[in-house]
Formats: sequence, structure tokens, C-alpha cells
Amino acid sequence: MEQPVLRARDHEQARACPRGLQPGPADAPRIRQCLDSRALIYLKLDETARAIADYDAALRLDRARPIPLRRGLARRRLGDLAGAEADLAAAIVLAPRVAEEYSTYGLRP
Repeated sequence: MEQPVLRARDHEQARACPRGLQPGPADAPRIRQCLDSRALIYLKLDETARAIADYDAALRLDRARPIPLRRGLARRRLGDLAGAEADLAAAIVLAPRVAEEYSTYGLRP
């Protein structure tokens, strides 16, 4: 069972992310990372539609990261099985061991 303190911390972190989305030097990598991090928080909070929106935005900035794995997990939660399978396959092409790596974080494809 998730502890309320951890859930509150996740909400606090999600609210802090807009500071990282402000334009500045070397914008794209920093903004992509912030979007990706916030999306993972939303995924943990079961705010799946918000997670997918952030993953979509992060992928528009950088398609060369294994972000599709996490978006695939989010899509699966919403019942978009075809989208989930496409994302999971794309993630494995980008990083063949990504499923093993993320399973250590409790995210299993």
C-alpha cells in the first residue's frame, strides 16, 4: 500500500516541474527530461492521460530516448493495446535491454 506522504511528495514534484519547463540555455534536452520526469510522476499517481501528454511532448523534442516504453505502459493502462505494443517495440529498438532496466523500477512491460 502506498504511503500518503509519498503520494503528497509526488504531487509536490509534479507542481515543481513547470519551473524546469521555462526557456533557457540548451532548452530541448532539459525540457525533455523535465517532461519525462513529470510524466513518470503522473503515471505513478494514476493520472495516465496527463502522463501520455507529457510523454508525447517529450518525444516531439527527442525521439532517440527510451521514452516510448513508459508511454507504452501508460497507453496500456488506458486500454490502447495497439499503441502500447507499438511504443514497447520502438523502445526495444532504441534500447534492447530497456525492459529489464525498467523492471528494476517496478515498471514492467
